[in-house]
Amino acid sequence: MDEIRDKKIWLTVPATNDKPDPKIITNPAALTEWLDYLPNIDLEGMIARTSKALAGLNRHPESLTQLPSLLQCFQKAFDDPFDLHVVGRGLRGEVGTGRRSAALLNGFLEFNRELSFGYSRLLNDRGETLKRADLINALSLAMESHERDILFSYERYQKVTPRSRLELYRLFLIAEEHGVVNEASEISGFPPAVILNRVLLLNLADPYCLPLQALWSTHGYLIKHAPMASLGTEPGSGILLDIQGSVSPRLIADMSPSLFDSRRYRYLDTRLLCEATRRHVSVAIKDPAKLPRCLEQLDKLIALHLLRQWHRNWSTPSPRLAQRQEKHNKVAITFGLKALHHYLSKGALTADGTATDSLEDEVILEGGSIYQSTTHMEEFPLHLWRLFNLSEKGAGLIEDEDNSTCSQVGQLALMSIDNPSNGLKPMMAGVIRRRMEDEPHKNEIGIEFLKGQLHPLEVKPLFMEASDPPDFSPALIVDQQDAPALLITLRGYFKPNRALILRNHSQSRRVRAANLTESTRYFDLFSFTVGD
Repeated sequence: MDEIRDKKIWLTVPATNDKPDPKIITNPAALTEWLDYLPNIDLEGMIARTSKALAGLNRHPESLTQLPSLLQCFQKAFDDPFDLHVVGRGLRGEVGTGRRSAALLNGFLEFNRELSFGYSRLLNDRGETLKRADLINALSLAMESHERDILFSYERYQKVTPRSRLELYRLFLIAEEHGVVNEASEISGFPPAVILNRVLLLNLADPYCLPLQALWSTHGYLIKHAPMASLGTEPGSGILLDIQGSVSPRLIADMSPSLFDSRRYRYLDTRLLCEATRRHVSVAIKDPAKLPRCLEQLDKLIALHLLRQWHRNWSTPSPRLAQRQEKHNKVAITFGLKALHHYLSKGALTADGTATDSLEDEVILEGGSIYQSTTHMEEFPLHLWRLFNLSEKGAGLIEDEDNSTCSQVGQLALMSIDNPSNGLKPMMAGVIRRRMEDEPHKNEIGIEFLKGQLHPLEVKPLFMEASDPPDFSPALIVDQQDAPALLITLRGYFKPNRALILRNHSQSRRVRAANLTESTRYFDLFSFTVGD
């Protein structure tokens, strides 16, 4: 990282082409006309063509005097469809699935990154000579591009790229050098300090645990209330940010003034924000009709979750439900209902660990390496993690590699433990309840164990609907000793009183769905009654 205030801070930009491309539009009026004629009916194609045009502009070898106006044209072409098709979808809790949806989201992601490159090039080339308004616009809009990139990572359960945080912090330092951290952009409406506050606060809200709808609703809440938090250079207790690094902020109990380097660290004070959020929650509990509009999409429990995360340095932590033990065992783990069904079909297994069979024919853990038979490696991969704590109700695991797209909150997981001892069971199954990044660049998950014995079988609705799979699908029976059995199916199978056919080998029986216990992005868990 460049030493701040000692030399110019450079932002990351792509290499320019050797020669100008005559097809690149460098006149704002001509660009506006070209954008207006793009067919809106083909949104995926329109986003791809616009992103490609911006990529060409970013790699144009010549300096462009009208670059601020050109970038504004591209920004407008991005904002409206993004708010409608990405933010709107997220606020409705609609999970983007299918090739077309994935291609559209990837198109927005690429377009967004090209916008950040465009503003970065403008700041690298002309940051010292830009008009003040153009400088503030470039800084704020570039920071918002990196903010969106981070939001995409949270939504997809992927690691935040170090570049996103590094560039975001560098942009803030440039704003500090020019004395514009608290001056709002004419286009975005927000100053650089508030944008950085939003990113830091969302990171501290344990975003990987937030459902899709709550993630985007929380971001909407922060858009309005992030100015209540403040970044400063005075040391104290609270949230510490290393502005010269690329890591997420950390909670600290206290830092000696002699150790607090104002060139390197910033202190985030969230107390006013917590007080405001607490008032909102208190009012909502007494009279839900008075819930602020920005919190309409936020369940009260989500708001309380935010309070706990933002205010935990000033509050007493809640007692643990079960005693934890530190562990250092290696764990082979697989994710998803289909994978659990595949492995559990090889032998009976109780989810709390009393197994009658194991994954020995599929995986061997030896000397830190994982060996797996090739038969189902691609379809149901096994990943090597480390168990770092354990209780009767769950476990904490950490990995060094990036398998984050598999380890998603609300997903089922099955673990095979290396050398089980000291109370450890050879196999355990559960649901991922929390996920976070543990620096440097490692994934950490918390799993709540399923209680009862798991039996793999297959399920099919008695009366098929258009959205149902054409044949039987994998399912699991959770046989509880002290309660009625439960059924785990893929998401969407549960409908009250729905007739289902359960098949186990050559035997089948009819059941009816009764009460829904839990529904995540990936599975439904519900009770059932036997018979017609």
